[in-house]
Amino acid sequence: MKDLYQYKQDAIYLPPRAGDIKNSVLSNERAMQLLSNLKSTTLEDGLKMLRDEALACIN
Repeated sequence: MKDLYQYKQDAIYLPPRAGDIKNSVLSNERAMQLLSNLKSTTLEDGLKMLRDEALACIN
């Protein structure tokens, strides 16, 4: 994401907040059953589409 947006600064990580879940283990089996017929997109391609849409809104 840093490369995609040509962001030069390092990330700043803050300490956990009250109520944050430290470790979570879930199954995506039900989601896969419900969504298996949807078109898939890679994370990188999805982020590029989101970036392009956001830039189109401000230009």
